[in-house]
Amino acid sequence: MSGAATPEARIGTEPESAQGLIDRAEHLIGIRRYADALPWLGRALAAEPENGRAHCFMALAFLSLGDYTKALAAAARAVSVDPEDEWPHRLLSVALHENGKRRAALQAAREAVRLGPNVPEALFTLVQAQLACRRRLEAVATAQHLTTVAPGEVLTHRALGDIAMARRDWGGAEMHLRRAVARDPESYVALNNLGLVLHHLGRDREAIERFHEAARANPAAGEARGNLIGAVRRFLQPTIPLLAAGVVIGALAQATAFQPVVFGLMLLGWVAGYLVWRKRRLRWLPPGAAAVYAHAGVWRNGPFAPAAYRTVRVFTALFVAACWRLRPPR
Repeated sequence: MSGAATPEARIGTEPESAQGLIDRAEHLIGIRRYADALPWLGRALAAEPENGRAHCFMALAFLSLGDYTKALAAAARAVSVDPEDEWPHRLLSVALHENGKRRAALQAAREAVRLGPNVPEALFTLVQAQLACRRRLEAVATAQHLTTVAPGEVLTHRALGDIAMARRDWGGAEMHLRRAVARDPESYVALNNLGLVLHHLGRDREAIERFHEAARANPAAGEARGNLIGAVRRFLQPTIPLLAAGVVIGALAQATAFQPVVFGLMLLGWVAGYLVWRKRRLRWLPPGAAAVYAHAGVWRNGPFAPAAYRTVRVFTALFVAACWRLRPPR
């Protein structure tokens, strides 16, 4: 059969040189199979331990998998092997930031921009490092340069969106992050940050959808999944009328003449009302988001239990106390 070979076929026919192994790993990283890329990079580095490109891809894969300690080691090794390239310094900055070393991350980002003053990725990394160190004016200046270098690109809108978030300008942040997502619908960070912005705007249902899309875009990263679970938990918390009804029931439980049977019926009615309301809310969620929430077991487990579950436990304790107090004398 004639025709162009697929990327997989082309990669598979390359010789088992370090370059061929790195190309195979790069292909896997490009389709977000980060864990699968690591063995090929390990083989490439075994053949050429001083290959800076392989160390960079290793750092990138570990960053995408959330293993920031190994990412830092790989990025530092890449810098030592190829100190005149901006990419290793940029990766080092991100790894340092994720390990809580913000000042060192800023220094590494500045070095990356010095080596690549018009590289959009380096400028974006510097914006992130400057915001982390609360240097907002410097971040704005860097973002302005980024706008001239790469106008309308995903990284540019992400940088402007992050600056707007730092200023608590939620409307501006939403505008820029939506533009970033429009250009790259699979951008994990843009989707996750857009979810955070929508949450601050009180649009929890939309925030849940964005967190769910972010979690699907990069299942290996846990931040969006954690944000998704938290947003669903808030979405399912009882509304003010439900909480007010619970407070009234609790107050009635303290009345001396209050009958435990009546209290129990009211409590059961409140629980039934909440469960019906909660079931309707669950239907509004994306199916995958509801599945993630149910799989996490947050309805049952201690610190993650929603306010309604804790309220039911309190009311049950009040019911038992009322029954004990109103028991007939011996």
